[in-house]
Amino acid sequence: MPRRAGLALAMLAGLGLPAEAAKLLAVSGTEAQGYARIAFTFDGAVSIKARLSGGVLVLNYDERTEAGPERLVSELPGYLAAVRRDPDGSGLRLALQRPIRVNVQEAGEKVFVDLLPENWTALPPPLPPDVVADLARRARAAEAILK
Repeated sequence: MPRRAGLALAMLAGLGLPAEAAKLLAVSGTEAQGYARIAFTFDGAVSIKARLSGGVLVLNYDERTEAGPERLVSELPGYLAAVRRDPDGSGLRLALQRPIRVNVQEAGEKVFVDLLPENWTALPPPLPPDVVADLARRARAAEAILK
């Protein structure tokens, strides 16, 4: 039984399965409660790796994308000065307005990149409630299949 539960979780997370190229469906930015959040929605599970290099946040994904997230600058004017997509489509470079800490949370086909103030000491912001509810629903469905 524990083996099947692990398999269900792996299926839910998309681990251990051959990945097909995922397509970036949407990207949006919001500012709230002292931090900014960039929400990516893909058509499949994608891992995003983040690193800070000077005043630039570099985001790299497993997949190449075509969507242009340049509007993030107007959505997050207090955090971003410019956004550039890598020529091969496998990442973004975000010029920052101020020093930040970054937190990345993957939830199925959604990835949330939080831009936290440099002096942030609280726990990272949680996933949106609707995303948590959807993941719980998927977990219950996967568990039901295994029974």
